[in-house]
Amino acid sequence: MVDGDNGLSIQRKRPREKIEENEQEDMEFLLLLMKFFLILVAICHRCKHRYRELRLCDQNVRDYRRKMWIRLLDDEKVCLHQLRVTRQAFKKLCDVLVEKGGLVATRYVTIKEIVALFLHILAHGLKNSSGSLTSPFVKVSTTLFSFSSRAI
Repeated sequence: MVDGDNGLSIQRKRPREKIEENEQEDMEFLLLLMKFFLILVAICHRCKHRYRELRLCDQNVRDYRRKMWIRLLDDEKVCLHQLRVTRQAFKKLCDVLVEKGGLVATRYVTIKEIVALFLHILAHGLKNSSGSLTSPFVKVSTTLFSFSSRAI
């Protein structure tokens, strides 16, 4: 309001109860907002861990298949069919590649797996793509390429 004589504005004072009520409403709104963000973060966190659990499950299945495939190579007939070499020749080839060729196992793949993958590709005339290779331990074509180049 404006005082007619002085031209000064006069502000109305709000009662203390209304100020406290407005502050309480603001606090309730902030708490509600914080609860919403907390729930949102919890949902995102759970989804992230769920994806990780699924990925670990896939990794465990892949590891199991890979180990079973390598164990199957201990059978003479399977080794001859899959790699087109005998079991003894496969073991000698692994030893020669390690001693003279300098082939080194990685953190995730053993020497036997690298050589088996390489021989499997050669034996079956497979291309460098993950779709054409049905071996249980191949994930992507770049991995396949790096293992093949190490074996060469």
